[in-house]
Amino acid sequence: MSWAVLGMGPVGQRFADELEGAGRQVVVYDPVPGRCAGHRVADSAAAAVESATWVLSAVPAAACDTAAQAVGRAAGEDTHLVDISSAEPEAKRTAARRLPDGRYVDATLLDAITVETPLVCLSGPHREAAAAALAGLGLEIVSAGPQVGTAARVKLLRSLVMKPLELLTIELMARARDLDPEGIALRSVERSLRTPFRTVAHDFLTSNRLHAGRRAAELVAAAAAVAAPGSAPVYAPMAEGLARLAERWREPGAPAADAPAELLLTHLSPDGGSGR
Repeated sequence: MSWAVLGMGPVGQRFADELEGAGRQVVVYDPVPGRCAGHRVADSAAAAVESATWVLSAVPAAACDTAAQAVGRAAGEDTHLVDISSAEPEAKRTAARRLPDGRYVDATLLDAITVETPLVCLSGPHREAAAAALAGLGLEIVSAGPQVGTAARVKLLRSLVMKPLELLTIELMARARDLDPEGIALRSVERSLRTPFRTVAHDFLTSNRLHAGRRAAELVAAAAAVAAPGSAPVYAPMAEGLARLAERWREPGAPAADAPAELLLTHLSPDGGSGR
């Protein structure tokens, strides 16, 4: 079984590493060659997929159709494409038309790629074949049914909770930096939710520092696609809040993406951590 991985961001790198670790033949492509270090690299998407039996597309959402076109033109008649981009359902249905015979599999990542066993949701006619091909990679795989776009819709539905929760959690942490230095409020939240929420809160903060630029757009898209009619007034302020966080991370002097959580919070706290 040979694989091509298109897009070598954190998701593509994790999959390429896992596939190689499982003994699969893997060739990768990314327009930024430095991301492909340590892997067998093709000089184009077409060259990467031409001899692959399976292709994983981990490209940005806006490029999902372009990647599907490349697979449709260059890959063999039996090649399957697993598209794990964050594209919306209609975009994935459009991309699916680039490959005949249902060889396009809609995939969504429902956890951070850094967790030990990420949850991956699949939909489409060949979802079971894709699940078998992905077996042994340290994933938890669930099926959303035979229709392309269903897995993408599941991710949007998840976003209706996770994006606002991320915003609210970061707001709590930033305010508590000065108003509750003992962390009592966060401890109370943790007791109420009966979960190690302080770990979750830290993950929200570091994830937002990395991905804040797209969080607001993702929530707007999710609200438009799957939220109940009339709920726009609920989600619009949340999207605005996420957009403001993205602006804060772009400010001069903002901590780097890999900065410690305490430094990230100091930057977000209203008085810059001075305690005033």
